Amino acid sequence: MFILNIVILILLLFVAIQDFLYRKIVWVAFPLLFLLFLTSGIIQIGLKPLSGFFLINIGFLVLQLFLITIYYSLKNKRIFNIVNTSLGIGDILFFVILALSFSPPNFIFFLIVILLAILVIYSLFLTFNQVQNKHVPLAGGLAFALLLLVLLETITDRCYRYDDSFILNLMQTANV
Repeated sequence: MFILNIVILILLLFVAIQDFLYRKIVWVAFPLLFLLFLTSGIIQIGLKPLSGFFLINIGFLVLQLFLITIYYSLKNKRIFNIVNTSLGIGDILFFVILALSFSPPNFIFFLIVILLAILVIYSLFLTFNQVQNKHVPLAGGLAFALLLLVLLETITDRCYRYDDSFILNLMQTANV
């Protein structure tokens, strides 16, 4: 598992650097990451639970993308394709990789926290720097956040991505 995590970390760093610097990612990174996270997930929780998590997470993603498309279509008063206008294909492919990498509660929590962090950090970056390319390196930011989580898992030899105890404890604390 250690070697698998090291390969995942290297590839996530590669994706993050490419997106931050060029706003483009070499396409082969996506199927490689998908296969690596598939292997990691099967080793950690087994194929059946991983398949269920993936289907639930993909359903959530499809719903989100559908609602975003509806919003932009209503706003523009015509059918609006969000691919390559609001979201790059690399961003969407990375969302699919994330769907494979988390249990549903952790997937939703990760997306909310990291997307908000990317929004705040990139807004600050735009405020204090002259930037030619105003497109948000979304896949790169997500890759960097996932890199930090996989690094933590590698150091502690514990899997946090499929363990819902942190989320459940947060929910219990909030109900007190």
